[in-house]
Amino acid sequence: RLSNFSFFKSIPRLTSLNSLSLSRCSNISDESSHFAHLLNSCSMLTSLNLCRCRKLSNQSLLEASNAVGISNLTKLDLSCIRTLSDESARAILAKTPLLNTLYLVDCINVTNTTISVMAENCNERLEKLYISNCVGVSDAGILSVALYCPNLKVLNVSKCNLVTTVSISSIAMNCKKLNTLYVAQCEQISGRIIKLLKENCDNLLSLDFSSTTGYIETDYLPERLSVL
Repeated sequence: RLSNFSFFKSIPRLTSLNSLSLSRCSNISDESSHFAHLLNSCSMLTSLNLCRCRKLSNQSLLEASNAVGISNLTKLDLSCIRTLSDESARAILAKTPLLNTLYLVDCINVTNTTISVMAENCNERLEKLYISNCVGVSDAGILSVALYCPNLKVLNVSKCNLVTTVSISSIAMNCKKLNTLYVAQCEQISGRIIKLLKENCDNLLSLDFSSTTGYIETDYLPERLSVL
């Protein structure tokens, strides 16, 4: 089992590292402020996975926003870190303009403000966004994604109950490269969205519409589309 001692003692040897996954490393914490030092040592990182690193404190994550090692990230996973505040998420995402893939699954403190900052900062580079169960995100955040991120290919807003047909319609009309959309358990999204998706998203291959209240208008389903 990976511990702080066994991991952080290797920091001097990680200067050329470009991908780091600590997913489910539940023993990794930020004792003695080693975490920020780690990210400063890994200046060539392009991929960072901290999913379920639940012992990382919000303060440590906030300090990480100033680390050299995050500026070149193209893929970032902060999923299931419930200590992550909206302020810390926003600070990190303001410093990661090269992101094309972002996971914030189950980050319950994240709000529209953070999603909007990320969208404007990443702009056309963002291709995949996973924010299922980000219960503080509503149409305002998704509308920002639709406005700033035209090259979006994958969007997961499942269990985001404040997201409605309004913002998903905007995604359909502005993100022409969309190929995968997850809106499961989004109670305010209507099945009428299918028509807009068919008319605007020629690349759409997969749609998770399960457990929503909307009726799917099957006449509008393209043959290529897999619907859950």
